[in-house]
Amino acid sequence: ETFECITATFDVINCISKKEIKNFFEHTFKSLKKDGYFIFDVNTLYGFEDVAQGSLSIEVDDKFIAIDALYENETLETKFTVFTKDNDLYKKENGIVKQFYHSRDFLTKQLQNSRFEIETVFEFKLHDVEEPDKKIFICKAKS
Repeated sequence: ETFECITATFDVINCISKKEIKNFFEHTFKSLKKDGYFIFDVNTLYGFEDVAQGSLSIEVDDKFIAIDALYENETLETKFTVFTKDNDLYKKENGIVKQFYHSRDFLTKQLQNSRFEIETVFEFKLHDVEEPDKKIFICKAKS
């Protein structure tokens, strides 16, 4: 089945490694109708280094959440620890999410190699920060 538009939002592209991105873009292209659109967002370098990196803890009702994120070598590793109260005991759950920084030049090259044309790129501030921490790419599948 093919589609007129495919979206990949909420950091999907950042969860794909540099080695896998070409394959992802090629499969996306094959899933689009002629002149179809591919729209996605990515975190900026500022978003990784200055916004996402750090520690945060949140306590809500019967849950306590700790988040620790470290950005190095173009990879953001975020560790989540959740404690949920169950009667007088706490249940602990852990998880790790890895995200990869992709520069605009890298993405442009990979998109062009996969037969996409970038129509526009919007930069914006998702959080109340000094610089844009997100970019949205609007791409069109070349005929």
